[in-house]
Amino acid sequence: MARDMVAEAEVSKEELTRAKWLNALRQQGGRQCLGAHQGSNKVCAMVLLGEEIYGRNFWMTYPFLNVEAAGAAAGLTSNQTGCVIAMNDGLSTRVHTFAEIADEVEGWFKEAGL
Repeated sequence: MARDMVAEAEVSKEELTRAKWLNALRQQGGRQCLGAHQGSNKVCAMVLLGEEIYGRNFWMTYPFLNVEAAGAAAGLTSNQTGCVIAMNDGLSTRVHTFAEIADEVEGWFKEAGL
């Protein structure tokens, strides 16, 4: 029973993190840049997720974001994390806006029934 409660808490934390990130992606499109970040105001989609997890300007203390860990905190697989990076930076696809990235990520979880 205790194990089930822990699993539920982890899922809830992932869902909360993901929801906060999707909201930030939709509200902060003007902050988007290619690459990781440019100063304190321009960030990529994954650094924006890092801000939701660790606080804004976390990169001043921790200059390298472990994108795999950040993605996992929002329930993303390694492949999904790579897709977010590719969409943000236009790698093998066109550059997607933050809002488009949010829609795509949300769709992945709706397809999975989450």
